[in-house]
Amino acid sequence: MSSAFQHLHSVSLNADDAQQLLGTLSNKPGDIQAAYQHQYRNCALELARVDTQAEQQQLEQHLSQLRQAKAVLLHEPGALHQEPGTRPQTLISTSGHQHDTNTSPIHRSLKVLISSTLVIAVCAVVALGSFLMNQKQQLTHLQQQLSEQSLHQHLLQETLSQNLLRQEQAHQQWLTALDQQQQLLQRQHQQITQQQQQLSQQQTLNTQLNQQIGEVRQRLASEQQQSLALQQQVARLNQQSGVLISELCQDSAEVFPQPETSMMPAYMNRCRLLWSLASD
Repeated sequence: MSSAFQHLHSVSLNADDAQQLLGTLSNKPGDIQAAYQHQYRNCALELARVDTQAEQQQLEQHLSQLRQAKAVLLHEPGALHQEPGTRPQTLISTSGHQHDTNTSPIHRSLKVLISSTLVIAVCAVVALGSFLMNQKQQLTHLQQQLSEQSLHQHLLQETLSQNLLRQEQAHQQWLTALDQQQQLLQRQHQQITQQQQQLSQQQTLNTQLNQQIGEVRQRLASEQQQSLALQQQVARLNQQSGVLISELCQDSAEVFPQPETSMMPAYMNRCRLLWSLASD
């Protein structure tokens, strides 16, 4: 066997060592049980094929270690200690090895056959236990589902009763509203007759208003044309005024002591602003 297995067998297992030995990282009982059965079955089949007592002893120790790893991960009683029968079995196997040189091949074959039969029986018991555990979990799950379905059905019945009551109330309200609407329609018919008469009168007034609106639009169009002409004139005057203001500012800058070149833009802006304010 490997040195890693010898190290695991020499000390008590912890959770990480047990997961490594079973070849699983899951903490779910079902996954741990499946990994244990897989490793145990492979080791048992390998035990049935070995010929020497040393290989048989190592495989039996490995089976014991697998059982201990499963017990650690599933928190079974005695998980922190090796099984009571593990060490004596090893000692018996060792003592048997001392006399193995004197036994015949038939005895050794019978011994291997008996060991294989025991291992297969243990595998069958483990598989049966796993099957019963799964059946128990499924039964519990089905009971929970049945309880939830019963509760859901009860809630549906209550909801249905409440919906029927609300529908009856809504039907009664609809009948009352229908009677009110019929009375309202009669009043609206009378109002419509009156409104038709008023509309006939309003149409006559609208015709007169449309004529007046046409005349007002013609006057507005004429005034808009005049306003546009005035705006154009004002724009030309503003342009001319800007030119004049720029010339005045330039002239004033030449008459008075001229400012420095860096101050000239600011001076011109201020001058234009003052003349603009004066013109307003």
